[in-house]
Amino acid sequence: VDSNTLVSNLRGGYIERHTVDLGTKTFSMYVSVLENGKLSTYDVLFRSVSYFSFADNQAGDWDRLELTDLWVDALPAASSTEEWEVTMSLWDLAQVKVRCSGIALDGEVVR
Repeated sequence: VDSNTLVSNLRGGYIERHTVDLGTKTFSMYVSVLENGKLSTYDVLFRSVSYFSFADNQAGDWDRLELTDLWVDALPAASSTEEWEVTMSLWDLAQVKVRCSGIALDGEVVR
């Protein structure tokens, strides 16, 4: 799976479940995407997370988490830390930033 597929598959989906595991340094999320009447689901795993941030302009709780957009800011080869650098936008109001050594989409390594 390439990084463009990761972005195009997840954009506009809803994060149904997510977990940050500090012990294993992973961030995982289960995303469902309804496009043209077809529901697709994806398991995403960020491995060896070295940086995780969440910035939110919304004062209240979220009823649902829409993954409005997703950007690969840097591939490992272009990153000063040789890691993936990813930004996710939730409802265009909040951002999640992740830096990690690897990403898997439905168990397949993203390249």
